[in-house]
Amino acid sequence: MSDRRPLVIYPEYFDSRLARTEGRRLPTVECVKSPTTEELATLAKSMGLAPTAEKASHPAHWSAGRGRMRLAWGGAKVELLHQLGAKLKEARRTD
Repeated sequence: MSDRRPLVIYPEYFDSRLARTEGRRLPTVECVKSPTTEELATLAKSMGLAPTAEKASHPAHWSAGRGRMRLAWGGAKVELLHQLGAKLKEARRTD
C-alpha cells in the first residue's frame, strides 16, 4: 500500500455508548464500552499490522483526547473495522 494513504481509525468507531451520528461505525453488538487507542493498536499488532498511535482526536469529540491510530491496510476499511471489532469483543470477554 505504498501509493495509498494510511487508514485512520478512531476508538469512537467501536464505542457502544455512541450513536452512529456521534461517530460509531459498527453495530452496537460488535462494539464495547470505552475502547482505547492502545487496545486497538495491540489488536492490530496481533493481526500482523503496524499501527501508529497519535494524539489527535475524533472531530466530533475533539475535547475527549482519546487519540487515533494510523495503519496500512490493503482491503476495505469497513472490513478491517469488523475484524478489529470482533477481536475487541473477544479480548474484553476474556478479561
